[in-house]
Amino acid sequence: MRRSQAIDPHRLAEHAVIPKSVATDILRALADHGYLIAQEDHRYQVVHWTTEQFKDLLDACEDLIGVAIAKCMTRINSSGLARLQEAVAFEFQDTIDEIQVETMQIRWWVFWQTIISAIEVRNFRRMMLTGMPPALRRRVITSLDPEGLRSMLADMTLLVAAFQSRDHATGAQLLKHQFAAFAPDAVAANEQFNSLASSDEINLHDRRLLSHPVFRPADDVRPPFSIGFREPLSWAEFKALGLAQ
Repeated sequence: MRRSQAIDPHRLAEHAVIPKSVATDILRALADHGYLIAQEDHRYQVVHWTTEQFKDLLDACEDLIGVAIAKCMTRINSSGLARLQEAVAFEFQDTIDEIQVETMQIRWWVFWQTIISAIEVRNFRRMMLTGMPPALRRRVITSLDPEGLRSMLADMTLLVAAFQSRDHATGAQLLKHQFAAFAPDAVAANEQFNSLASSDEINLHDRRLLSHPVFRPADDVRPPFSIGFREPLSWAEFKALGLAQ
């Protein structure tokens, strides 16, 4: 089953009974956050990457995060370390459900937000929207099976210990291990997504809520996802989410 991916702001405005300017602002905001791409015909398309583009983007992300880790080794203070420890103070259930997937997604986000803030990048959010946009982060997190999710959390926990001991070599090794572990699954998930994507316009009257992504086999062992928490803009917002342990 192929899934339509295009959105026309005119039809969205008519369907939602809102001004066209509001519909356009909504779609533009989603494009700014990396979920959509503006087309020449004024429609918007759900973002997708070819296999080569996706691999290049992962390589760029690894380079970006590698620089952040190296700089953070000498700059992070006790307050930053405490926040990193709290970000990874989380255990997966025996069966990982949707809430756990989203909890990991948000904790992963605030973990790197803390690291890059520690090296005094003034506009962290803009950098992350460019270097590792939300659509890419979700493509990675939701591509992982339970073992992969637990491995990612374990590497994050070990990285905190490396920061505490200023262990540059271990920090670099953990980054290399993590990207090598999740990249093949993320690339495969991206290819499967693209195989089912269509440039046709979506049917705005279709209100079905899919409990299972159409680009996954019915017997897929990866944890489910069909919800999403708003990514916090600050540590205070993260705390206010009250995510389950």
